[in-house]
Amino acid sequence: MIRRNERGIADVAALALAAALGLMLPTIVMHRSRATHAVGPLATCIAHRRPTCPAVMPPPPSPIPVATVTRMVALAAHDTGVPARLLRAVADHESALDSSAVSDAGAVGVLQTLPEVAAERGCSRVTDPRCEIYAGARQLALLLDAYHGDRKLALAAYNAGPGAVAKYHGIPPYPETRNYVAAIIAEVGER
Repeated sequence: MIRRNERGIADVAALALAAALGLMLPTIVMHRSRATHAVGPLATCIAHRRPTCPAVMPPPPSPIPVATVTRMVALAAHDTGVPARLLRAVADHESALDSSAVSDAGAVGVLQTLPEVAAERGCSRVTDPRCEIYAGARQLALLLDAYHGDRKLALAAYNAGPGAVAKYHGIPPYPETRNYVAAIIAEVGER
């Protein structure tokens, strides 16, 4: 039962609990003077037509300790055949080992894996750090295989996409990608 105050406004904690249980309860929520229409876990800010309102959406996942992330990266490297130093350098550059990192492009997690790439690599829960790390490691392993072990091309494809590498027949001329490849190769200790 959703509790309402004297004006008929739903109790946010009760709404969040209902959403967590998967109950689809249409209601109006007041949050910082904005009316929000919510159905289960989905909300739309009526005043601004935005898809979320902090009062009803679950909080982002908390980052996990760096030592735990480091172990997960090492294990994923071992299991996928990607050199451990290379995968660790990619993780350092992508997210500084922050499991809760999200890019403007929608890439998520330690290895900044796009949800569609993660799904292609067998990860249906991209917000699960272990799943996301394995998906990113599998992606890098496939790219290393596709480019016959050429780490520079594999890194360029990881950063800019295989289409960009194919289009330019090598590392794309994008400054971000060139700097990314150079920094990781320098960190790994290759020429």
